[in-house]
Amino acid sequence: MRSANTRRKIYRTTYHELSVLSDRDLVDLGIPRSSIRRLALEAAYGQ
Repeated sequence: MRSANTRRKIYRTTYHELSVLSDRDLVDLGIPRSSIRRLALEAAYGQ
């Protein structure tokens, strides 16, 4: 259960940190806004 909570927290943190970036910042990083969810899932669950 602790592992699930940790992964959920990683997902939420990653998603939030990327979603608050401006479109310009995301372009500089090479991340389309539509990929934020996928990247957060990969960070948390390794998918």
